Amino acid sequence: MTDREFDLLLEEQLTDLPPNDDLVAEITPWRRAANRILLGTALCSITLNFLLLNYLLPAIGLGLILLGFRSLRRENRWFRAGYAVAAARMIQCIFNLILSATIWGEPYREATGWMTVIGVSLSILHALCIWGSFRAVQIKADAEQSSKGFWLVIFFVIITVLGVAGFQNSLVILILLVLYILLLRSLWKYAGLLDDAGYAVQASPVRLSDRALTIVLAVITAVGILCGYLFCGQYPMEWAEKDTVSAEAEAVKRKLLSMDFPSYVLEDLTEDEILACANAKNVYAESSEEAFNDGQIVIEGDAYYGSYYHTHTEYPVRELLVTHVLVEPADGGNWIIFEHFLWQQNPGYRGTDTVQVWPAYARNDGWDKGSRLSGRVLYDRDGLTYAAAYYDLEELTYTSTTFFGAYECTDILASFSLPYRGKKCRGYVCYDMEMVEEGWLISSWCNYSYQEFPAYPQLPGHDFVVGSYSLNDQGYRTRQTQLSIRPNEIEAPYEPEE
Repeated sequence: MTDREFDLLLEEQLTDLPPNDDLVAEITPWRRAANRILLGTALCSITLNFLLLNYLLPAIGLGLILLGFRSLRRENRWFRAGYAVAAARMIQCIFNLILSATIWGEPYREATGWMTVIGVSLSILHALCIWGSFRAVQIKADAEQSSKGFWLVIFFVIITVLGVAGFQNSLVILILLVLYILLLRSLWKYAGLLDDAGYAVQASPVRLSDRALTIVLAVITAVGILCGYLFCGQYPMEWAEKDTVSAEAEAVKRKLLSMDFPSYVLEDLTEDEILACANAKNVYAESSEEAFNDGQIVIEGDAYYGSYYHTHTEYPVRELLVTHVLVEPADGGNWIIFEHFLWQQNPGYRGTDTVQVWPAYARNDGWDKGSRLSGRVLYDRDGLTYAAAYYDLEELTYTSTTFFGAYECTDILASFSLPYRGKKCRGYVCYDMEMVEEGWLISSWCNYSYQEFPAYPQLPGHDFVVGSYSLNDQGYRTRQTQLSIRPNEIEAPYEPEE
């Protein structure tokens, strides 16, 4: 249909009001479908990593592609194939959007390369369908043949090969981006030429209008994301009532209490950990209260009149109590360290938290790693105490590169989730070490990373820690405490004379 025929048809159906968009779409379904497909293809290729545009733009683009191919799906086999590919890509997109609202999103994508393979394959098939559909239109309209669609396929193949090879040359990528923009612009113009050449099609009948289909897809995605936050925002923890200890362990507890072992830490230990301290010679403990709030800014001096003043932040409320406990053996055995945390107030949101310990044996040459690594999480409810093993408790060894060179580091990571209705939520990590040379400093660090709110995409506490994010990023806030003492500085507890 030519532009002149289109204008005459509009004049025949013209009323007092101008024709609406639906009427124009019924008369020129090819132009609207082609524009949607090409615009959607462009949006799927845009990567803007702010304001969630890296998720929104591809989703909008795939929606436009789906609507474009749907309207002409009965025109020829290429449009039918394009509609099927667009539907598959939309399903994958919705699945990824929902998965990103759970704690399994990022680990799942990193562990399963086949998701990337499917996405790349569908992108290449999408380009093939554009080429085939344009070619079919050329033949039907008896228009001048063009290979622009074929070059779009070649472009996607090249991008795939470069991505698999890990190619990162900025200049080449910039050149490819410019060529891609020019190619889409050329296809856009060529779609208009085909419409002017007299290509006449009839839009395929649909049960749902474009607006209704868009609303349905948006609602499914929104509900899925909400369910991801509600039901898949925590690590699964196997809670059970805290077990009691034997009479032998109770005797050891009395001995440790006489050495000033903090009682609130001692009551949380397992029987095996208590008995491991039976030969204790000395106990040393340090505690610090840490704030997980913004505090209050205090101004000292007169800021209004420009006189000398300074500001500082005070924390009237400090929610977390961190306690380091060091047990010195009496018979040359292994030294034992407990890193204990206790929420003195309700932390609020409860997602996925992580305790990262920098063990003393990994920081000083005078100490060697022992054989013990244990710990658990506890809480109180209705007069009972419940306990669970960490969702993941591991020793992680990696290479850190700094200005002074590369060196090997060892961390202990404990990942867990706190219950929504639990009180006095607490937990600890226990490890031991052997002294190989006297006089070396004991330096044990405890870093608690608390998830204050669920970000999008969801980032589990473990991934936040190993991902080297800043101390307050991705919805997390981290507080750091340290135990630092030399063995000869430990004083024996006071024992009254008989």
